[in-house]
Amino acid sequence: MVKKFIFVVFIFFSIWGMKSQSEKRWDSLKHQNDILSVFNKEFAQFIDSINNNTKISSYIIINFKENTKISLIKDTLAKTGFIFQNDRYCKGAEEIDLFISTKINLVYRYPSKDCEIPKK
Repeated sequence: MVKKFIFVVFIFFSIWGMKSQSEKRWDSLKHQNDILSVFNKEFAQFIDSINNNTKISSYIIINFKENTKISLIKDTLAKTGFIFQNDRYCKGAEEIDLFISTKINLVYRYPSKDCEIPKK
């Protein structure tokens, strides 16, 4: 009887854990699709490539062409509610890092522990 109870409890927590993981995954994909749609709408002609690493981890990289102006990207981030803090742009648990060399690389990560709002 005790073995059956332990088995049922194990099955319950396994199903609950898989459901929780699935909800977090869908939430992450929703946020990433939102930011991709903003940049595809605003910067379609400036985007060189998009590396979607969501199968490996929770970030995407947008590579811009060489003639892209950084001020346009910063203005778009400000319009979408991102705030510059600690060398990155944050909005809730979303984080965007800009890497500038000959090209501009934008790295989007959600959820980000660096940008999370501390719970009171």
